Amino acid sequence: MGKQYVDGIADIILERLNIIDVVNSYLPLKKTGRNYKALCPFHSEKTPSFVVSEEKQIFHCFGCGASGSAISFVMKMENLDFIDAIEQIGDRYSLNLDEYLVKKYDIKSHEEQEKIFNINKLAAKGFYNVLKNNSKASEYLINRKISEDTRRKFGLGFAPDQWDYIYKNLRMKYSELLLEKSGLIIKRENSEGYYDRFRNRIIFPIFDIRGRVIGFGGRVMDDTLPKYLNSPDTPVFNKSYHLYGMNFAKNHLGDRKQIVIVEGYMDVISLFDKGIKNVAASLGTSLTDGHGKLIERYAKEVVLLYDSDQAGIKATRRAVDILSRFSLKVKVLSLMDGLDPDEYVIKFGKDKLQEMIDNSQDAIEYMLDYYKEGLKFTIKSDLIEYIDRIRPIFSTISNSIEYELYIKKIAHETGLSSENLIKELKHSKFNKKETDKKDEIVLKLKDVKLYRRLFEIFIHERKYFLELIQKFDFDELKYKLLKEVSEFLLAHEKFEISDAIDVLSLEEIEMLKETEDNIEYVPVKNGLKEVEKIYYELLLSDKLRYLQKIKEESQKVLSNINNESPIYDKTKMKYAELQHEINTQIADINKKRG
Repeated sequence: MGKQYVDGIADIILERLNIIDVVNSYLPLKKTGRNYKALCPFHSEKTPSFVVSEEKQIFHCFGCGASGSAISFVMKMENLDFIDAIEQIGDRYSLNLDEYLVKKYDIKSHEEQEKIFNINKLAAKGFYNVLKNNSKASEYLINRKISEDTRRKFGLGFAPDQWDYIYKNLRMKYSELLLEKSGLIIKRENSEGYYDRFRNRIIFPIFDIRGRVIGFGGRVMDDTLPKYLNSPDTPVFNKSYHLYGMNFAKNHLGDRKQIVIVEGYMDVISLFDKGIKNVAASLGTSLTDGHGKLIERYAKEVVLLYDSDQAGIKATRRAVDILSRFSLKVKVLSLMDGLDPDEYVIKFGKDKLQEMIDNSQDAIEYMLDYYKEGLKFTIKSDLIEYIDRIRPIFSTISNSIEYELYIKKIAHETGLSSENLIKELKHSKFNKKETDKKDEIVLKLKDVKLYRRLFEIFIHERKYFLELIQKFDFDELKYKLLKEVSEFLLAHEKFEISDAIDVLSLEEIEMLKETEDNIEYVPVKNGLKEVEKIYYELLLSDKLRYLQKIKEESQKVLSNINNESPIYDKTKMKYAELQHEINTQIADINKKRG
């Protein structure tokens, strides 16, 4: 069997290329309007009929009919098959494709996932057909101003007011266990049998990037609680890594690569229906790092368009904090009169909302304005509190011009001089970089081996991972990779490496691949004690590193203070107490690890 790459490898490559660069490396292109032209390389002609569209990322010859993407262009030019072509592209454009190789395939897990995809597909069709024949549900969507075309595109359906609609229709095709794993049915607690999770609700099928149905959301048509009900996490669905409507939004991001993030299903559908199609929403949860990574893969600019109530403001603040960790331009739009996006677009129309989106407020400016609410800068304590509040914001600003502009803005509003403000915030200006440096742990070879052993155990003997994560707080260990991979493993009892591509960093994916593929894995011999000892060894290394850092920091700080000053003695005492505390922790760890 030859090389095999993960599903969607073509899309992954094409997202990193511009077809203009690829074609132009073979033949000269001339800009004509929105497109580029050249003499076709695949047949003889005197008048150019070979056209390349940068917007659509395709080429087409109106003379010979040749057409395709950057990959198919290289295949034709070099007379290569698909694998050879993408590997040649990888070499030419420095794309490391090894990380997308499939080295091990869990057939059983894959087959289970495929069955659940089929179950979801059948359920979605069933719900869709029920909606067409249910006048009350159809009328509800008509009253919400959702067109038939949009209802069809999003596959909207209706779960009848029955306890066993799905169970009754699918149990002859699939086992009860598999139907339960799909999240569509629930086992009764006090008696035998199962019942449907979704009943008497408008149904919103949830699609992944590839357009497969991975789960469902259900909304009541009255004031019954809960208002929304979502599928639980399943072998094909985890709400922390998917965004509702992202499968459509990614194709409508425009030149600005802009995506609008809203709160709910109806906001996505209503905006899409009215012509704003670069819109997606989280699935009943706050934005997570997983969402941030997914957004970063497709977009460059994010507009947060949440409700204007207190819950929406809180969600906006958290989203700004999450998205600021990624290479994204983050903006915020607060709608007037407390309207949500669905209500606003119906009342004022698409053009007005689009204008508001285009002129949305920079996220930093939004947060600076938010933190000054309720404070009076004429009151000294309020002014000090404001500076403390905004300190972390300035730590996220890496562009020096942007930093200076916001310094001038705050100086003007507070009456402080720019110099004094910079002095007060100078530590926070570089705080993010310094924090990142602090988090960049340079591991000794011994620790590298211990972490790799720990990950191998987690993957090959999952029970120890579950026991360890219940007993210890992994935040104690400062190695960021451990926390992120652990969160992924917790969300995926079984997985393929392709599941991790949108979620983890390349370093993390590589580590998973290596540990999963290790055919020389040595099973744990001494039970949980053996695994705990590895954890304590790593924790001990962290504490020793921290102790050394504190010692170096104290020497540096004290060298800049007059040793006859009372501040010197206080500072020295503070560092001595901190070192004593760390030494106590080290002694405790040594005792526990034996």
